[in-house]
Amino acid sequence: MAIQDGVDLQPGACITPQSTPQQMAKPEDAPEQVTHLIHAYWIRTTQFQSSPVDTTLLKQGVFLQVLTSIEALVFLLETDTRAGLLVMDQATATSAPMRDLDTGTLGVRLKAMTMIVLADDPTEEEMRACLRAGVIDMFPTQFAMRYLELICKRYFNDQGEPIGDDIQKVSAIDSERSMARAEIDVQFYGTLLRDFFDELPARKKNIEEDWDPNPQQIKQHIHSLKGLAMTFEIHQLAKIAVRIEAATRENSLDAVLLLQLEAEIQSAGFQILRWLQLHNFVAKVSV
Repeated sequence: MAIQDGVDLQPGACITPQSTPQQMAKPEDAPEQVTHLIHAYWIRTTQFQSSPVDTTLLKQGVFLQVLTSIEALVFLLETDTRAGLLVMDQATATSAPMRDLDTGTLGVRLKAMTMIVLADDPTEEEMRACLRAGVIDMFPTQFAMRYLELICKRYFNDQGEPIGDDIQKVSAIDSERSMARAEIDVQFYGTLLRDFFDELPARKKNIEEDWDPNPQQIKQHIHSLKGLAMTFEIHQLAKIAVRIEAATRENSLDAVLLLQLEAEIQSAGFQILRWLQLHNFVAKVSV
């Protein structure tokens, strides 16, 4: 499914507050009053089919810089670039050059970045490898191209500052009530989460197959998914499920909603696996 509108990902393109050798001109309509902006750095080592120019990121409070290599990231880290969202594909995130950065001063500055990975239908082992590399979330590529500003605002406040670690640990399962319940019986809660994680690929496939030909079946799929997401307090997944339920009543399902649902299912799976890893020694749940 191709979504044609998105951010400008031309090699070397950047939208930053400082002048650099690789810089795009600031659009005429960019709001001058914005002073606190989220910085996003996208390592693009592969070509994407579509990358039309889009200046809406500036309007949404995001400065995007596209890097063409890990060496370009090293340069930024060496020049004390402001910490922000670091986006890359899973091959780059788990590569030897990225592992080599995880030491000394560069390693400290790299850890200050909020790392997310782009992947389409990743395996569990690929997710684990990204977790070991310090990645905190995972989204489909097309979703990130279309909704990068929304991803940024999950992890940064309106002043462009990272959200506290107490929320970032597991962003999808973030309520105090959910965590308190988990602490009462971590093993039981972890087992339920593991079962839900194992079910997610089949649920995603069923939804994709029934999206156009069987709207009535979609209602059942989404109602079940919404109930489980609410039970585990996986809020982003629950929110999109509620929106899709409303769309089925209004006969207004579209490809954009499906893209958002696929992204939230993938993110939820990654966050569940992350929770299981964080609690592995207590829960004794296989990850």
